[in-house]
Amino acid sequence: MNMLPRIDYPELPLEVHGHTGMFDAFEHISGSTSRRADLDISLAALMMARSCNLGLGPVA
Repeated sequence: MNMLPRIDYPELPLEVHGHTGMFDAFEHISGSTSRRADLDISLAALMMARSCNLGLGPVA
């Protein structure tokens, strides 16, 4: 019996961010406080591309 919920792998980083706010810890190298509204989606796509060794083309 599997107790884990079924979730698509690309949704996992966004789900974790929703619970923990992990992408809020990322800061711009200049220390700027302005952020894009969809930065969490961009970071999740980048993590997915790098972890699956796909590159950014297929993820975009």
